[in-house]
Amino acid sequence: IYFTDVTSNGFSIRMFDPNGSPNAKILAGSGTGSVDGTGSSASFDGPYGITLNSEGDLLVTDSRNNRIRRVTTEGEVTTFTGSAEGYRDGDISEALFNFPFAITNDGDAGNIYVADKGNNRIRKISASGEVSTLAGNGEEGFSDGTGQEASFTSLEDITIDDQDNLWVIDDNLIRKIAQDGTVITVSRSSDKKHQDGAIEVASFVDPTGIEFHNGIFYITDD
Repeated sequence: IYFTDVTSNGFSIRMFDPNGSPNAKILAGSGTGSVDGTGSSASFDGPYGITLNSEGDLLVTDSRNNRIRRVTTEGEVTTFTGSAEGYRDGDISEALFNFPFAITNDGDAGNIYVADKGNNRIRKISASGEVSTLAGNGEEGFSDGTGQEASFTSLEDITIDDQDNLWVIDDNLIRKIAQDGTVITVSRSSDKKHQDGAIEVASFVDPTGIEFHNGIFYITDD
């Protein structure tokens, strides 16, 4: 089990080994910074999202550094894409992000999806290394639509289902994004309260995490 740690003691990527010690150990990261390297010689500034790609490497959103970092299971950290705050599509060597916050991937197909929170956009990184904007016009809002017709206001997490639809937490709403960039709001209650029921009437209070597993969505609701 791999997870990001954003405690005051320094930012790191940590892991639990189910066959070893019950205590988490640091895989990579020490202090605060943007240094590539191995183990404690590497540093992050606000690592939040994490996903394990088809090649067996971790991809981490290094949010305050506006980068996506690659971390091997041996703890070697390199910068995968991003360099400074901004917005630019293109090859991973040139693309820019603004506080990329959450990340997921579609497995063997090799595509990566990033909730680029500061830009209010969903970005796609293809298996060939091309960054594009799947949905979002950069403005804050809750507009549904396709591509730049859609808007987001506070992207918190992202996951992918078995039909390759993306699902995001946007403030206190759950929104679905098809592969053509069409965005629809699935949970439409904007009341910040705990209410169960059909998704159309259910409501959440500051949900922060979403995951799809065996046909079921699991949401952490603060």
